Amino acid sequence: LLWTKLRSVQPLLVVLYGGTFFFANYGPNTTTFALPSVTYSPTCRSTLNGISAACGKAGALLGASAFSPLAERWGDDHVMVLCGVVSIVAAVMTCLCVGGGVTSQSQNHGDVPEGIDDEQA
Repeated sequence: LLWTKLRSVQPLLVVLYGGTFFFANYGPNTTTFALPSVTYSPTCRSTLNGISAACGKAGALLGASAFSPLAERWGDDHVMVLCGVVSIVAAVMTCLCVGGGVTSQSQNHGDVPEGIDDEQA
């Protein structure tokens, strides 16, 4: 596929690697740590945030463990395409599960601490 041709263009490979590195860290960190902290209600936020983080780490372990054997069997080209497909499926699932965006916690769950009226929340 494109991987064989891309190896000969070193500057483009470095730029693509840098972009991949940025988005590989930006996306999972946002969906694993930041998104659950604003999505879950305050009453169960710490537990579900921990479960979300554990699932993210388990997925990373699975992906890192499976990459080398799959690359030996099918080649780097096909494994890179597979990684792209998995990333697209994950992005679609995130959009479907999160919905139309995150509103304030008091609007989502009605959890306003005692002594604070709705105007202050």
